[in-house]
Amino acid sequence: AEAQAYAAKIASSLVKVNVKVNESGKIYGSVTPAQITEALVAAGFEVEKKNVSIVSENIETVGTYDAKVKCYKGVFADLKFEVIAE
Repeated sequence: AEAQAYAAKIASSLVKVNVKVNESGKIYGSVTPAQITEALVAAGFEVEKKNVSIVSENIETVGTYDAKVKCYKGVFADLKFEVIAE
């Protein structure tokens, strides 16, 4: 029950990932689970990089995307994260 409450708390959060973009708004490089993990930790969550997976494919521009966070064995949180220009 505690893990599910924690997953719900993560799912209700919208974390922001800062990225460098070019003049046309295209992202340099890619967004990684490590960046999402950093954003979650900064928001006060205890999450390990290995438990974060990006669901959205081809993140090339700023916007809102989906990830999945494993909170406990068999308990996952669906996370929305926002990619914003630095």
